[in-house]
Amino acid sequence: MVDGMSLARARLRAALVVLPVLLWSAEALASGGEAGFSLKEHGFYIFNFVVFVGLLVYFGRKPIGVMLAARADSFRSRVEAARIHAEKAERELAEVREKMRTAETEKAGMARRLEAEGQALKETILKRAAEEQERIKASASATLESEKARMERMLQTELALDALDRAEGRLRQQWRTLPQAQYIREFVAAVNRPEGERK
Repeated sequence: MVDGMSLARARLRAALVVLPVLLWSAEALASGGEAGFSLKEHGFYIFNFVVFVGLLVYFGRKPIGVMLAARADSFRSRVEAARIHAEKAERELAEVREKMRTAETEKAGMARRLEAEGQALKETILKRAAEEQERIKASASATLESEKARMERMLQTELALDALDRAEGRLRQQWRTLPQAQYIREFVAAVNRPEGERK
């Protein structure tokens, strides 16, 4: 900081020394008079200028130095803040890139996991469907057998009832054709016979 202030002061002094010479040269060239430069004519102006510059340097040296030092400090602090922000931005960029790489890896892993889970789910569904198909087949077969047995029993019952109906019809028909009156007479005669004649 001291070197920077010394350098700024040296530059200011050099500028203050060179500036009067440049101004004097410009005025001399601009006047273009025949006599040229005359110390008697122009000396008072130069003296006034040198005194003005001297007073300016004497009284303005500290405020200007403080101002320049403050500006240098401000510039340095802004540069440091910009450097800190740049480093922070670099770190954040590196973190974002790392997160992006991690996200890509996680995405690929998740895709593999989802594919494996989908395949496992597909196999489970197919297995359950096959088991359900077998269960339905077994249930349908059992139901069919049960219905078949029930129908056979019903048919047998129908046949038995039909056979009984036919047998009853035949018995009734034969009963009607029997000589029932003769049987009754024979029975009555057998009952009325004396005890010795009965066999």
